[in-house]
Amino acid sequence: MLKTMAAQSLVEMGFSLESSETALTLSDGNVEAALNLLLNGDIPQEGFNQQQSETQATSPILNNPNTPSFAHGCQVIQSEISQFTYPEGRSACTVISCEAAIKLMETSIQVNNVVNMNFSSSFIQQIIQDGIGIYNQLNQVGVEHTATDEIIPLTPRFMNSLKRTSELFVPIQGLLSDPHGFISLFERASQGSDPTKPLAIIITKPPETILVVKSAVSDGRTCTWLLFDSHPRPQFNLHGGYIVEAPTFDHIVTMLTMLFPAVNLDGDLQGSLMAEMYNSVEAVPMQPLQPTTTPIQTPGQPST
Repeated sequence: MLKTMAAQSLVEMGFSLESSETALTLSDGNVEAALNLLLNGDIPQEGFNQQQSETQATSPILNNPNTPSFAHGCQVIQSEISQFTYPEGRSACTVISCEAAIKLMETSIQVNNVVNMNFSSSFIQQIIQDGIGIYNQLNQVGVEHTATDEIIPLTPRFMNSLKRTSELFVPIQGLLSDPHGFISLFERASQGSDPTKPLAIIITKPPETILVVKSAVSDGRTCTWLLFDSHPRPQFNLHGGYIVEAPTFDHIVTMLTMLFPAVNLDGDLQGSLMAEMYNSVEAVPMQPLQPTTTPIQTPGQPST
């Protein structure tokens, strides 16, 4: 049953059922390893399935040879800068992700089943700069990786713009070692949310924080998923902050699994508290409240 579900997730990314099952067999059922085999061309393929082939014929997203392998089938917009471009941005990823949540939800407009975001490199750069500016205003430059539930109550812009989906901005806990960890995490994060409004979920795997946004769903339309990351990911040929626009939730799960792989500890450490600590991940869900005019002080020019 699990293998069938895993194969179906690969088919939805555009791979044939036969190739997907072969890759899963060779990787002992590990979806991430199977995806790597498929993307690296190690599995002979008859090509994309028919539905994907029709999409590929007209889609600049799938035909883009510069799309990073971990974002196969998605649109990727990359900035020339990351949070590390600025010395004061080194530990600002959580604040940047909160700022990204506001801006991405504000620009989430659904048209004919496709979310028309029109993102640009300069838009990502502005998010990073504004986030670092807020981080500096908090006078926490010397505090490493402040948690989301600590930052939001201290920041008027965030309190005036982000609506709780629960009583408090309390993180929802998950484990990377759980094969369905991200699926469970998102199911719990979605509880209590308004499906007619976009949903932002801030994901923290210490010491890094990134953002996932689910677009609003109305009139029977499907949603689009966004992943925002202010960190460079040179292993995926991403050297600045970036936004990935993904057509399905499965794409998001695949990318998160590749960004935050489970840590396998051998011997007595298996199943221990230390193993849980290394594989812990948390999510803080929120929705838009109202626009804010709280001034933002952006940092100086990028360091050279």
